Amino acid sequence: ETINGQDITTWSELLTTLEKLQGKDVALTVRRGDNSEDKTIPSLNKLIFDKSDYTHSIASQPWVFTRLMDPKVSRNASAALAWGGRETMFFITTSYATLRSLINKTVSTKDISGPVGIGSMAIQAGRRGMIDFAYFMAMISVSLAVINFLPFPVVDGGHAMFLIFEKIRGKPLSIRVMNVVQMIGLAMILMVFVFVTWQDISRLLGV
Repeated sequence: ETINGQDITTWSELLTTLEKLQGKDVALTVRRGDNSEDKTIPSLNKLIFDKSDYTHSIASQPWVFTRLMDPKVSRNASAALAWGGRETMFFITTSYATLRSLINKTVSTKDISGPVGIGSMAIQAGRRGMIDFAYFMAMISVSLAVINFLPFPVVDGGHAMFLIFEKIRGKPLSIRVMNVVQMIGLAMILMVFVFVTWQDISRLLGV
């Protein structure tokens, strides 16, 4: 897909690009296999698109977005489980795509929410109802699971990395080296935590 001639490869890039085009005409080109379709949104505004109100998915038509908390009803247990599995996989792939976009700098760190921002969104979801709140918490749980399994010290992915290194090396790292690596990892996590928390507070205060 392209937006105003710019190639878009992830849902995060799509939302961020549309957010920057508020008040401007938007030309969309959507490719499906060998076919492409062009659509135009004149003078994009928050009544048409507000990033905070939409999920990282496209509806049946390529220029229409789906509300984040649309209810899904199924009378069949197997169909409901299958839908839950698909949603979980979608959250997982979206989380990894967002991390890749952050590394490639196609998504700004300003789009990241920390504990305060997540808490604010959780309150908004809870006000819409328990179904919305449960869906939101499931999304957050999957995203945290992705982060937990990254090969980074302190989290479970880091411990797995140490075990793999121990298997290849034939013996574990020294306690001193492991402690130093863990402390560095913990310091980096604390720095990120402070940064996103400050960013959340600044956003709420309009600073």
